[in-house]
Amino acid sequence: MSTSEYSVEIADSRVLETEIKHLRTSVFVIEQGVPPDIEWDGLDEQCKHIAVRVQGDCIATGRLMPSGKLGRIAVDVAFRGRGFGKIVTEALCELAANEGLLQVYLHAQIQAKHLYLACGFSETGSTFQEANIDHIKMVKSLNPSDTTITQSSWLANKLTLIDGMRRSGFILMEHLHDEFSLYPDLVPRIMPILRSSREAKLHLVTCDIQAIIERQSPFIDWLQRVDSRVSIRVASPALMQRLGDCIIVDGFYGMNRTSKGFRLFRGDSPTYREIRSLALGVWENSTPDPRIKRLHI
Repeated sequence: MSTSEYSVEIADSRVLETEIKHLRTSVFVIEQGVPPDIEWDGLDEQCKHIAVRVQGDCIATGRLMPSGKLGRIAVDVAFRGRGFGKIVTEALCELAANEGLLQVYLHAQIQAKHLYLACGFSETGSTFQEANIDHIKMVKSLNPSDTTITQSSWLANKLTLIDGMRRSGFILMEHLHDEFSLYPDLVPRIMPILRSSREAKLHLVTCDIQAIIERQSPFIDWLQRVDSRVSIRVASPALMQRLGDCIIVDGFYGMNRTSKGFRLFRGDSPTYREIRSLALGVWENSTPDPRIKRLHI
């Protein structure tokens, strides 16, 4: 199959409401028996959609959610077995990388998982049912370039960054207590990494240590358990403003958030080296808080 035989496009709302809706209704609702209220979940407007065309007709589609989840991958029955499912999946992965996402995932129907394995996905977890069909979660790491990212990508990348920590990392947040309360998965994700490598060390910097002491007793308990592998210091707001909120994982990626927006940078880029140098400067010019010391952290 030559590239001249088909085209791939990011679908606009008109294509979504007409051609894509018709294709998904045919494949999911009629052919597979998915209830319409499950198929039309109200999330399409948040997503980006791919349409693959042959001779002008939309014959395959899929969507990318802000979280990095791929879904609604459908191919017209007359065009199956010709590689269009892989074309849609790879187009969605490319779209996700352009959005600055570090990882994508999907819930694959069991009979279709070979397609996603061929696209570089790996299985994780056990099988489960969606719409009375057996599925399994599959994930794929991406390799985006330095780029400005959206708030959605910033949120989606946080746990992926932590998962990528093998040596040292920095989390600099003006309101760190909010971060750990909004993302309770952070602590369970960090613990195995710290246990698996003696080199792993996490540096935390915040402006508001009082909020952590008053409102985050589970967080304090965790800090006491990990002992010297996690260090926490306090910086002035003026010092933090030099960099903004920031997550940096040595040898992997980093990202920061300022009043100008969100940025992602690769671990081998000049921007990464610049931002890491600034983060190290913030760390070296911040101080341990006596109240934290009294808690034996």
